[in-house]
Amino acid sequence: MKINYFWDEKHKFAIKAAIKAKRPLLVRGEPGVGKSTLAKAAAFNLLNRYYISETVTACTEPNDLLWQFDAVQRLGDAQVSKPGSTITLDKEKYIAPGILWWAYQPEEALKRYGYCSGGCSPSIKIMEELRIGNENSESDSESRPKGWVVLIDEIDKADANVPNSLLEAFAENSFTVPYLKKAVELDKNWDQPLIIITSNEDRQLPPAFLRRCFALHMEIPEELDEAVKWLLDRAEACSDIDVDPKALEDLAVKVVEDRKRSSGPHRPGLSEFLDLARVFSLSPNSSSAELGENFSFVLQKNAR
Repeated sequence: MKINYFWDEKHKFAIKAAIKAKRPLLVRGEPGVGKSTLAKAAAFNLLNRYYISETVTACTEPNDLLWQFDAVQRLGDAQVSKPGSTITLDKEKYIAPGILWWAYQPEEALKRYGYCSGGCSPSIKIMEELRIGNENSESDSESRPKGWVVLIDEIDKADANVPNSLLEAFAENSFTVPYLKKAVELDKNWDQPLIIITSNEDRQLPPAFLRRCFALHMEIPEELDEAVKWLLDRAEACSDIDVDPKALEDLAVKVVEDRKRSSGPHRPGLSEFLDLARVFSLSPNSSSAELGENFSFVLQKNAR
């Protein structure tokens, strides 16, 4: 499944370097600049890999990106079990896989997810492909992806303990899980995963975590002509945008000018520009002055 994406050669090289050096790629920049889309494009357009993502929140616990304990499932089993029941309540059975577990040991993660589905998971289509691969290891073995792109989105939303909890996994390509008798480590039959982590710069990240990562900064140029070209290049890669080139350039200029005037926490960026280009067909004869009025709901998102 290919997606619409304009590739910057610097970004391609950073991805290849991260895989080679076995380093996660920390992608920094303002919201709406294309950080998360980079991970999807790397999986589907560049590397032919499975894709899995998880968005970090303020409620994310330090171990959630590695594993989770499904206490609810265990409690439910305990309530229905009877004397002489064959149901076992060993804690090992109630460990659900986190996002990095899928990238390191997908077959084992799939088995665990079948019973404890409290953790992160890839798409249903990917899980079905993994099941088929397990049942028939010879079928389409050459065409099936042999690696993963992992997107850990908005790591800066979490407490510092969350990024620090990943240090062991990044350094050793493995991590320990309570109640298990062995570490979860990268399966030799799978390629080194590409781990992409995004930050909107809402919170400073721990120094030890930063040392483990390569850092890629994504930003829209500040100079008008450069910024307009930057936006137009990315619009041309989108097959669902059909706007007259001159009108598209006017839209790009409008977005860049609004960025310069914006005084709130949110400035219109690539996401808003692409949305503006898509809905422009609803009023294609709008003048430059009318753009601000007719499409203000696309660009003006700060509180008044």
